[in-house]
Amino acid sequence: MKHFYTVIATAAISLCAYAGAYRSVDVNLLNGSSVKINLADNLSATFEGDSLLVTGGKKDVKIACAAIKSFAFSTEEAAGIDQIGADIAAPVIDGTNLTFNGLPEGSVVEVYNMSGMQLMRQTAAGTFTVDLTDFTAPIVIVKVNNVAFKIATKG
Repeated sequence: MKHFYTVIATAAISLCAYAGAYRSVDVNLLNGSSVKINLADNLSATFEGDSLLVTGGKKDVKIACAAIKSFAFSTEEAAGIDQIGADIAAPVIDGTNLTFNGLPEGSVVEVYNMSGMQLMRQTAAGTFTVDLTDFTAPIVIVKVNNVAFKIATKG
């Protein structure tokens, strides 16, 4: 099984890194979420233990192999922190609480650990607070309407 992932990941990322039309690869996870990786000329995919490690882009990405469902390629680049929309307010951290204000109706708040495992998912509107003591991971990714924030939960 590991050999299968190695062949698929290496071939897919290597071929697409040089294809002018493709800008990123979506790694679709079994939990229904995805990780988008921008393609670069020096991008490489290797395995570290039971995880896929993609290096050579703006940041290294590590994903548990058992969590991977499929890969898909996109002509759009993954959004970065510099592309936060004006309608998405940054969260306010007060002690162990992370509060979002002015969320539009139907906003989706998700919390992931650094391995990409979803820890929480909830629909919210208006003011929404996440209690960071609910999570044992020292760092979590809080995603609100496809805008992600990396948060340290422990001092």
